[in-house]
Amino acid sequence: MKPYAAVRHVHYGAAAAQALRAEIDCRKINAIELSTYQEALTYCGNRAPVTPIQAQFSLSYGVACMLVTGELGPASYAMDDPEILRLEKKIVLSEDASLAARGATLTVAIGEKKFKKRIEQVSGDPSLPMSREEILAKFARYAGRDGSAFLEAPGNQAWKFET
Repeated sequence: MKPYAAVRHVHYGAAAAQALRAEIDCRKINAIELSTYQEALTYCGNRAPVTPIQAQFSLSYGVACMLVTGELGPASYAMDDPEILRLEKKIVLSEDASLAARGATLTVAIGEKKFKKRIEQVSGDPSLPMSREEILAKFARYAGRDGSAFLEAPGNQAWKFET
């Protein structure tokens, strides 16, 4: 289980963007850099995606979408928000050799001021599995209703989670 509707490599930059979102005004951003591990760049370096599946495998789209909307769910891939598309073009991707298999550092510049956030672990990583509450909240957001009844229904014992 993972928190966002995107490939795992996108999650670290998206989480960094979510963490910075409250500190910045997206309309004033003049530069963005996402530094991450090589595998993420190899599989998710897709720029200017035009289809939802391309966007789900795009580090830059995931960061831009999270900065603008604070969400990266199924509805995030309409590909019609001009602010997301504007920010996606500003993002420079680079490798951080100190990150072997996960993590990202996001740097956002507004004028002369820089905001920086490094994320090395996100909910859903093997060392930090999503809790039952996080899974139910994700289900409720994506399905538009509370998932408790579904998870607790007879025959759904496979959906029982250890916390």
